[in-house]
Formats: sequence, C-alpha cells, structure tokens
Amino acid sequence: MDQVQRRISVLHGQLVPFGCTEAAICWDDALSRSLCKASDAPMHARADAPPVIIGGMLLDVQASPAHGLALLRGGSVPGKIQQEPGGVARNIGECLVRLCKLDSLAGAGLMPLLISAVGHDAAGDLLLSHWRQLGASTQAIHVLPGLRTPSVSTVFDSGGEVAASIADVGILEAQLPRLLQLHKQDIQRAPLLILDGNMPQQTIYEAASMAAAAGVRVWFEPVSVPKAARVAGALHLLDYISPNAAELISISEATRQRGSAQAQQRPETGKHTRSEGQHADQEMRQQHSDQQPEQHSGSGKAGRRRVLELQQHIWRVLDAGVERIVLTLGADGAAICSKSAGGRRIQVEHMPALPAKLITTSGAGDCLVAGCCWSLLKGQALSAALAHGMAVAHAAVESHLNVPPKLTEQQLLNGAAIIQDGCHQWDIPLR
Repeated sequence: MDQVQRRISVLHGQLVPFGCTEAAICWDDALSRSLCKASDAPMHARADAPPVIIGGMLLDVQASPAHGLALLRGGSVPGKIQQEPGGVARNIGECLVRLCKLDSLAGAGLMPLLISAVGHDAAGDLLLSHWRQLGASTQAIHVLPGLRTPSVSTVFDSGGEVAASIADVGILEAQLPRLLQLHKQDIQRAPLLILDGNMPQQTIYEAASMAAAAGVRVWFEPVSVPKAARVAGALHLLDYISPNAAELISISEATRQRGSAQAQQRPETGKHTRSEGQHADQEMRQQHSDQQPEQHSGSGKAGRRRVLELQQHIWRVLDAGVERIVLTLGADGAAICSKSAGGRRIQVEHMPALPAKLITTSGAGDCLVAGCCWSLLKGQALSAALAHGMAVAHAAVESHLNVPPKLTEQQLLNGAAIIQDGCHQWDIPLR
C-alpha cells in the first residue's frame, strides 16, 4: 500500500511543476497529506541492493587555535591546520562503512553506494584513495576533468565549535542533476536513500520522487542553514529529516513562504479562506500553558524546553508532509517529532546526550545520521536507531577526525542503552 501511495504522490508531483501552487488544481489537502506516508514498520534491505547516498565528497580544511587562545578578528593566532576527507554525504558513507565492518554478517549487503563528483586534481585523488582504502565502491563517484574538487574551509573556536565555514561546491551544484539520471536504477533498488543538501532544490525533488515511485524511504540531511531551505518543496516525499534548530527554522520559514505564495495564487472562495499552514500557526499559538509535559532534570529538561520553543516550526514542517523530524539539539540531546494518528498532537521522544570531552563537533551530525540509518537498515525502530546514532555521534565529538576510526560494537551498544534509558516521551496538544 505504501508503494501505491508513493506512486500516486509522484504522479501528483509530476502534474504540479516544482515551485508551483498545488492549490491551483484543487487537490484535496487531506488527501495530499495522506500520500506517500511510510509505515513505522522497520525497513529491510532488498536483496543485493546497497543503501544509496547522494551528495558531497569534499576536501575538509580545518583550522583550530592553540589551547587557551581565542580567535582574533582581523589577525592570526597560533594553532593547527589539517586537511582530511569530508563532505556530509561522504562522512555519512564512511561511517556506514565502518559500522558495516563492526558487524560483518549484517553489513555484508549494506555497504553504501555514494553518488558524487570530484575533479581530476590532487584533492580528488586524495579523496578517492581514502575511499578505496576503506573498501568502499567508487563506481558512482565521477571524476570530471577541468573542474575543481569540492572543498570546505572551517575555523573552530577554542571550545571546538564551528566559528565560520566556507564551502566551494560548485561542481556538485552543476553536475549532480545530470548524474542523478545515470543512477536511477540504483536509487530505485535501494533499501534507503540518503540525500544531503549540496544539490539544487530541483535535484532534491527529483531524487526524492525517483525513490518515492519505487517505495524507497528517504532521509534528508540539511547540511547548513542556507541550504536547508531547498527541501521545502519536497517534504511530502521524505520519511526523515535531521535538522538542527537553526536548520529547522530555515525549512519552516521556506515552507511558510511557499504557503503564502500559494495562498496568493489560490482562487478566492470567501473572505475567511486560509491555508493549512496559517491554520496550524493559529492552533499552535492557542496552546494552553497547563498542557506541558512533566519536568525532567538535566539535559532532558533543557531538551524539553527547546522543543517547546520550536514547536511552531516543528508543526509547520510536519504539516508539509515529512513523516519524522529527527531534531538535533547539541548538548541538549535529540528528539524525534511526529504527528499523532489524529493529526492533533505533536508526539515527541527526547533523548539526552551522553557527557563528552568535546574536541570538535565536525562530523558529529553526519555520524548521528549514519548510526540511525545503519540501525534502521538492520530492522530497528527509529527510537532505537536514534539512540544508536547518538552513541556514534558521541564518539565523533571526542575524535579529531570527522569520522572516528576506532568504533567498537560494545561501546556503541553501551552508549545507546544509556541514552534510551533517559528517553522521555510526551505530546504537545493543539487546540
């Protein structure tokens, strides 16, 4: 049934050009929201088909000030500069490869296929060499002469947090739309498609549509605040998105703007006609303060507070059609947000972060996604998958590398168990 609904949703998308109003052809809102919804049943890999990741393989240049020194605007300070393989899609892929090696039996059919592009230059050679050393397939990584390999330069502050970052990913913006068509069969045979935001919004939509047409579940990782907004028009085709708070707000605002544009194009049927998104906003504002979840201590309390602060944005994004939001909150943990069966409540599962000796946050979110997807591919429910992903992310923040090279199965199982023990669930009711 899910595959049938997805095919209907794709047909709907083909009838409505990307970026145009759906209301203009009078689709029933309730039907639109019900389309393309995957069940909460665990996924199982299709025989001989790897999970597919589409996005960036980048050379990551990282700069950090020496211990005890603060960044100096307009000047330089002593520190350390290192180059290593990076890129959100590549990081997710490397982490999945390493997780496959922890469980050779389960991982045999789950080695990921990365669809990406690099230039025919020293940086591209370095990235491909490292990928081969991992034992991963390079068959979908395209080497394009005359173009620059994508790169990102990141400066960290004395606390290990990102202070500034500049990405040069023009090759991905220009070439991924073409490469998508070359790998349609790979996408539609996959047990799971993972997309990062390093591609044009039309390409995100087309990739998700390809997957939806074949009943393939889709996970979207936003990459950055500016790029997060690109997914607004494809939310109804996605099963999971994993934004941080700032990226969630970016997606929400882009969704609101799309709704406003559609409302302006919609034929008037009366003075009181309004969009579903506007109605949801009013419902969120009418929530009673006495309908809050019970208080919890530590990061559980802080995480609950942050979820409540973001509830309007959470609702707007869920109402646009995505099945689950995996909201990352840094030191305050992470939360799974979804609609209740009746669509009148936001269901929240919050999990606290493990205490960590922070070295760098680079790659932590990517490792969280990889850990979640690995568990989903092995048949676990999303709540258990998130706990596992957070355990992998914990190892990442305590590593100097984007992906920690020394993961152990017992370490991850122990961490996931502690995280799940701290899980708190509640509903946010709407009036």
